[in-house]
Amino acid sequence: MTAKVLAVDDEPRVLDGLELHLGMEHELSTATSGADGLGILEEDGPFDVVISDMRMPGMDGAAFLAEVRRRAPDTMRVLLTGQADLASAQRAINEGNIFRFLSKPCPPEELLRVVDEATELRRLRLAERELLDQTLQGCVQVLTEVLGVAVPSAFRRAHRIHAIAKRLAPALGVPPDERWQLEVAARLTELGSIAVPNDLLERVESGVPIRDEERAMLAQVPSVGQRLLGKVARLEGAARLIGTAAPALDGGEGSDPQLRCLQIAMWAAAATASGMSWERVVARVKRRCGSEVAAALGNEPAGATSEVHAVQARDLAPGMLLCQDVVTKDGRCIVKSGTDVTGALAMRLRNFAANIGLEEPIRVRFSE
Repeated sequence: MTAKVLAVDDEPRVLDGLELHLGMEHELSTATSGADGLGILEEDGPFDVVISDMRMPGMDGAAFLAEVRRRAPDTMRVLLTGQADLASAQRAINEGNIFRFLSKPCPPEELLRVVDEATELRRLRLAERELLDQTLQGCVQVLTEVLGVAVPSAFRRAHRIHAIAKRLAPALGVPPDERWQLEVAARLTELGSIAVPNDLLERVESGVPIRDEERAMLAQVPSVGQRLLGKVARLEGAARLIGTAAPALDGGEGSDPQLRCLQIAMWAAAATASGMSWERVVARVKRRCGSEVAAALGNEPAGATSEVHAVQARDLAPGMLLCQDVVTKDGRCIVKSGTDVTGALAMRLRNFAANIGLEEPIRVRFSE
């Protein structure tokens, strides 16, 4: 298996030897200093394997490999040195988290074997991560569609929260590698609503007064969502956000940026749902959270095009928004107007149409 390898050593003759032994089987780049090596890493990466000498002027091998680890954590790191210095080796292992520590002179066959092993391990790790990421994405998609079918009103709220949170994340300083966790939490903020009777949710949405015991039931929605999502490996952080966040503009500069982002998004979504104009929402956010955060909100998130289409149940598809209640032939409302059509909901409505009968055509708009 051909690997992409970067070798860094301040001795040109050593690099010539590496070129001789590795260049025939692998794609090899070389540098004579740690600084030059980092430049090549940025310009020509990613690399499968980085091999570095320990004793180099300016930036030694331990510092160089530690920086490689920070910039390219998936790249396998090998230290090749003539030093019999245990302390230096320990520092390289601890700071650079190296794959192998090899002593000069290193037999060519051993060096080739180590590069092959490092490349294979990197390939397996990336394949495992890709599989896990696809599994997680599939899991989140399934949960989102289940929420859309079981509690359409909660799905609509979560959809809007997600759109707002995505805009706010950069302005609130959420690191790029943590935004996926925030987006999962936003999409599933209302997951716990599946434990609440639909008629109660509909009464709340319509502004009908509810009893204290019903209010207590609604208060359990975040903890139910946290408990459900917390069972999925690697989504514990998103589950924590769901269980902790509540609609709010407060939090302060020292707050967790993910939590603050989700809370502001929840507040904005709730405010517009209660009738507050988007302009007033932005103005309130500007007063409480600052101009930069308010500017990130931009224009009101698009809902759907204004043109209404009449379609049969068999033609419903993701990307449509229902413009009327969907009613069975005997007069039962099964989905409220304003619900986004997901793949699962479209299938459910087609089944209803085939087995029970729906009032058709159904009026929809197409999402922008």
